[in-house]
Amino acid sequence: MTSGIEPLSHGIAMGGWRVAGELSIWAKRKPVGRRMGKGREGQIAEAFFQRLLWDTPAVEAVATLAQFWAGRLQDDAPQWRVSLPEYQAQLILVYAGEVGNGGHAQFCMNRGRGDAVATIGALQAAGLHDWADMLEAACGCVASADIWAMAPADLARLHGLDLRAYETFSTVDAQVLTMLRAGQDLVLRPERVLPGM
Repeated sequence: MTSGIEPLSHGIAMGGWRVAGELSIWAKRKPVGRRMGKGREGQIAEAFFQRLLWDTPAVEAVATLAQFWAGRLQDDAPQWRVSLPEYQAQLILVYAGEVGNGGHAQFCMNRGRGDAVATIGALQAAGLHDWADMLEAACGCVASADIWAMAPADLARLHGLDLRAYETFSTVDAQVLTMLRAGQDLVLRPERVLPGM
């Protein structure tokens, strides 16, 4: 990337940033409920928002946008207290990050099947139908969050799903960005500084 900023976690916009070899520090906010992440404090100029949507590589754009809404995420609130496009994007980023870090077994251990239905819907909304099929198949392999009790055949099936996911990671951020573009009127509403306001 030309900006010197690269998201961590296999190119999927998750968690932290590496800037010129250093991890950035995000502004701390007062906790409200159970926050899921730390986000940037403050506002985003509309011109910058539009540049992110239309003139920035997908991995960088999605990572930056997600960093802004991360401060509003609450996993104990309906739709995690963000707009529908932000929620769907975040579900996809969490899923892809878990799979990229430790495979479908890690997603199932850390998330259980609680977010699976919403995540499958988000993947379908983003046009990531193969990923939705993979998650559905993974959920069919895992009867509980205890992957250690799984049959060897189911573990092998999960491994095959992991390999499929690894082959198509490069498509995730582009599809998420396309989805965010389509719902841009609902993305970063609290943070955007709109002309005339």
